[in-house]
Amino acid sequence: MGRPKGSKNKLNGEDKKENSDKPNRKSRSGLPQVNMVDAIEFIKKAYSLIGTSLKSFSGMMEAMGISEAYGKRVVGDLSTVYGLIEQEDSGWKITDLGRRAAIGDKSAVMEVLEKNKILKVLYSDLKDKNYDRDFLEDFIKKKRFAYNINTNLVTDRFLAAVDYLNKLQDNIKPKETTTNTEQNQLLLDIIKLNYALNPPEKHEISLLVENISKKAEQSEDDTIKTIVDRMVKNKSNELILKEFLESLIEILSKKYPSLKLEDKKSK
Repeated sequence: MGRPKGSKNKLNGEDKKENSDKPNRKSRSGLPQVNMVDAIEFIKKAYSLIGTSLKSFSGMMEAMGISEAYGKRVVGDLSTVYGLIEQEDSGWKITDLGRRAAIGDKSAVMEVLEKNKILKVLYSDLKDKNYDRDFLEDFIKKKRFAYNINTNLVTDRFLAAVDYLNKLQDNIKPKETTTNTEQNQLLLDIIKLNYALNPPEKHEISLLVENISKKAEQSEDDTIKTIVDRMVKNKSNELILKEFLESLIEILSKKYPSLKLEDKKSK
């Protein structure tokens, strides 16, 4: 059968234009290019190095440990989709949500997960159920989330996200203790008053950071260890040091609510 008249021009014109648009189309899988766990790990690495300071695009990508070329492909996912970084003036910085996710705040990670419709629905429907991978794959197929959906990819992403959340839940579980919390709070308040009346000098601040580092080595919480390690490396930079201290206080306040460790921002 012959080709309809004028079809050659269509193939060389309109169809060619249609093909050139394909790379910019939204993924039919319904998932961002970068998965949630990797996205948070990028932010954790950057936050441990730069806190929430403004960086150039290349500086932010370097802090996250990724190339500029890859960064240009996923910056939309990290900012628009997940809300972990944002553009300000001509630079980039980690958002408050990104900061909270970086320090292991489970509610923040849950918020990141729920930014994707597919993962949100799956978690809502399956969070209280025991299931195997074959059930999950079948469940995803029957949900018909998106055209030509990659079931294996969605399954992998969802299982990884749930595993990440479960590990956070284990990390923030407070241990039983026989210490007198009222006595601890009294001592803590006395120490805070002492430093309010007699602010430490720079060499004393460095010594305090070193002492905190030694005690943090005994902690089983990797997030606390990471933050304290960055405090040691930035002990001469008071702005960054204060930011890491606020994150450390936020974590400890959640782990030990009986101890009042509010920072100035929370007040």
